[in-house]
Amino acid sequence: MQKETQQQRLEFERQEREKDRLDRESEREERRLEREERRKERKVQAKLTASLLQHIKQNND
Repeated sequence: MQKETQQQRLEFERQEREKDRLDRESEREERRLEREERRKERKVQAKLTASLLQHIKQNND
């Protein structure tokens, strides 16, 4: 009986560690996707700014 209880506890702890690991992995992936999205937004913003500056320069010439 006691051995069974100990095994159940060990299995529960193993499952908890696995859940924690999956949660951390999921959070890491979410942060990676957010960074990627911000990087894309900055790239688009840089292109728009460069295009705007080019038009301003052409209009001033």
